[in-house]
Amino acid sequence: MNPVENPLLAVATGVVFPSALAIGIVLLLREPLLNLLIELCGNPARARFWAMFSILFTVLCTLFGVLAFLPLSGDAFADHATMVLTLTTIRAGVLGLLLSLAAIAALLLSAIGKYEEAAARRNPQTVSGPLADRP
Repeated sequence: MNPVENPLLAVATGVVFPSALAIGIVLLLREPLLNLLIELCGNPARARFWAMFSILFTVLCTLFGVLAFLPLSGDAFADHATMVLTLTTIRAGVLGLLLSLAAIAALLLSAIGKYEEAAARRNPQTVSGPLADRP
């Protein structure tokens, strides 16, 4: 088999390059994103959490996008059933991670909003974060 037509090499290349690009982008954006989030969140601990969340979500979305659109059917993968099964399982696992991160984000955003509203009612001068600028 010609190395250019090797499906294993094609899959490896198709997964590694976009994932490396996503990692490179988040490394470039990590510090500016953290600085912005510190300002928006009003709390360095929250900002670090949301920065890490954003980094994970970016890399996992890229990986899922690659895995979701791999053409794993057809003659090229007829002799590689184990690889197809493995990639399908990894794709399902990455989707599960993305869904769990989205659920965590939704729950935390709701809880943070309620917490900040309660804090604003108790003492408007000590509120930090997005609600601090509200009248």
